[in-house]
Amino acid sequence: MSVLHDAAPVAESGRPRAASDAVRACTMTLVALVAWAITPPAAVLLFSTVGLIGVLRAHQADKVVGHCSLGRPKLIVAYLSVAWLLGAWFTVAEVSALIS
Repeated sequence: MSVLHDAAPVAESGRPRAASDAVRACTMTLVALVAWAITPPAAVLLFSTVGLIGVLRAHQADKVVGHCSLGRPKLIVAYLSVAWLLGAWFTVAEVSALIS
């Protein structure tokens, strides 16, 4: 089985759902295209911003239990914050190198 089939949620019949595979494949492709279209540090900055906004909104709605492998919301926010800081740092460095 493919990685997508192994990661897909199992339907009541015990087999992975095909629609989930397609959605995950499209999502991964979209992320790869965005990262390719813009510089990698800017992509990290963009996606960590989206992640931080999502985690903070979930926290405000009292939906703090997630399925992230980090588990605890504080670890997730710390991870995304470090990724955001690194993305911002290297994006500024790339832009300043282009300007000078």
